[in-house]
Amino acid sequence: MIIGHKGTSAYAPENTIASVKRAIEMGLKFIEIDVQLTKDKKVVVIHDYLLDRTTEGSGWVKEHTFEEIKQFSAGSWFSDEYAAEKVPALEEILEILPKDVMLNIEVKNIARERSDIEERILGIIGDYGVKEQILISSFDHTSLLKLRKLDENIKLGMLIYSYWVNPWEMIEKSEIKPYSINPAIEYLDEAFVLEGHKRGYKIFPYTVNTKKEYEYCMQINADGVFSDYPDLREKE
Repeated sequence: MIIGHKGTSAYAPENTIASVKRAIEMGLKFIEIDVQLTKDKKVVVIHDYLLDRTTEGSGWVKEHTFEEIKQFSAGSWFSDEYAAEKVPALEEILEILPKDVMLNIEVKNIARERSDIEERILGIIGDYGVKEQILISSFDHTSLLKLRKLDENIKLGMLIYSYWVNPWEMIEKSEIKPYSINPAIEYLDEAFVLEGHKRGYKIFPYTVNTKKEYEYCMQINADGVFSDYPDLREKE
């Protein structure tokens, strides 16, 4: 299974409606996006804490209101074709999400600035009735633990970028009770996948952008891969 990273970020500007639509059109059944809060507490779909790389704006997302951010193109950096794309709210993505497509919402959090983003995300997916289609992930495991305490049944994914000592002990002591472990491809090996499966977790490595890496992941029975290329299987 291929999970569209930031929609389909190789073929459309990442984390935009166009990127998600392109992933759906290309037949993906699992799509990942990133979210964080604006100054006025809107859950918006954008990866970086700064606006500079993927919009015409500048400065921190958290220091701009949603209406201010909506004034900036979120696609002109990619190509003129996408100049009209804006940073979407989470609700705008859920409005176009087909019933048979899963959505991985990655929470971006600055540890020293705790917020109520977790409650807001759960409220939005509750309003749209899509809880069964949602996996919420984060590198911020404190945020994941908060989500678990708020909702015993929501699917959670633990993002990790390292090869931990005693990873399974750490995961189980965390009380997060994740649905999946999402490791960096650099730190994935067969032993990790085997032990993860033995303990009942899905294993979704990121970011797998070559056919060689994809075939390796399939060989060791990873459950799916995050990729910028929905057509990764066909790539040379």
